[in-house]
Amino acid sequence: MRDFRDSENPKKAAGKVFVMVDSFIPDNLPVPSRPTKFYCILDNGLHMVNTGSSVLRAGGEGSRIGQEFELIQHKNLEFSLTIVVQRDSHLQDPSAPSSSSPSSPKKENLMSRLFSSPKKPSRRDDDMPPNQPHPLLSFMNREGALGRASLVFERVASQCLGRCAIFDLPVVGVSEPAPSLSSAHTASPRRADFSRNFGQQRGLLRLRMFYLPPMPSVPRNKFPENLQDCIRGMQLAAIRNDDVKLEGVLTQLGGDCRVSF
Repeated sequence: MRDFRDSENPKKAAGKVFVMVDSFIPDNLPVPSRPTKFYCILDNGLHMVNTGSSVLRAGGEGSRIGQEFELIQHKNLEFSLTIVVQRDSHLQDPSAPSSSSPSSPKKENLMSRLFSSPKKPSRRDDDMPPNQPHPLLSFMNREGALGRASLVFERVASQCLGRCAIFDLPVVGVSEPAPSLSSAHTASPRRADFSRNFGQQRGLLRLRMFYLPPMPSVPRNKFPENLQDCIRGMQLAAIRNDDVKLEGVLTQLGGDCRVSF
């Protein structure tokens, strides 16, 4: 790969960077026992792309993501990956102001007596007390962002040149978004807990990366289309470049001769 690259003129071509977002490994996070989903947002400064939803797993177990991206290599290539937790029913903050208008107490009592059936006790996650927010909320900002990992490609380019390299990036807290003029955000104890937990690392985000340098003489339709194609191609190239020589005696009509083949 290096010899071929040295013989090329990469001025009019760009390399490719294949990025596989493999998994997220939480670190001492209060993960709910109820199914909790999250997704990642890749931002390279030009585009923002979401991965599919994955299930957040506790106990240091990797939460599989398995989403692949293809980036165009350039001088200042860097990108970030933000982990966002879906705000399902068990991850709602009871202290948040409600936009629904309260109904008349007398009318509500009368209608409930006539038509409603006896209420069943609701299922609480992790035996949480009523109206008590889940501790995971104290690690998420108002938009549900749990953490963010960033990478500058120039710092790792040599490690993934022509090979698949694994990088475990630290996931750190994401600051609160600036409040808009149309929406007022009231302070709550949950926000104070978020401020205290802001500096705590959320876990590790595992990436698999392969850097394919510029190769102007190779037709575009011959380029690999994904990470697996890159790995397979390098394995085949390694087999063909093995320096294997056999030496023996070749026997033929007309006499024997010793050759190397």
